[in-house]
Amino acid sequence: MIAPIQIWNRVTYPTINSIFAVGLVDMILKKFSWHLWLLIFVLGWSACAPDPSCSDIYLPYVTASFYTVNDAGVETVESVQLDSLWADDADTLLYADTTLSIYGLYVNPEAASTTYHFCLNDTCNSVTFAYDRKEYLISPDCGPRFRFQNLTTEFEGFYDSVIVNKPELTLLGEVNVKIYR
Repeated sequence: MIAPIQIWNRVTYPTINSIFAVGLVDMILKKFSWHLWLLIFVLGWSACAPDPSCSDIYLPYVTASFYTVNDAGVETVESVQLDSLWADDADTLLYADTTLSIYGLYVNPEAASTTYHFCLNDTCNSVTFAYDRKEYLISPDCGPRFRFQNLTTEFEGFYDSVIVNKPELTLLGEVNVKIYR
């Protein structure tokens, strides 16, 4: 015989539907309780995920390196001491009396090209870096950013040649431009 259940001071007998429902809920809680808690935790954690950081300044740069080629045709990286290095659209020197073999040269995100002036032994020569800007959206809060692709160069001065090694500009990576002297 089925035992009576007392609900609000009333004696009632359980029905088949209520036995099935209680048994089903009990089975689900026993077998899948850790899954449910995990799901609740993951959903709660993802709801509290931080917004993307819009304060990160993303300015890709051209990585330029100086090279020499010996009589056997072997190229070697050369450290060059520049008296100064500056861009047309910048009001400060990027490098002054600095000896480096690789120079990081920021590009102007508002223009389709940037011209740099390399001064060595009281002679200044220029290299113009031209590029295509492709706009993409990081998030509605942060707004658009640009990818800089199809890098080309024009140069004049004491260089034998300037070769684009990698036409897409990134924050980190290999040398984009090889400057031969």
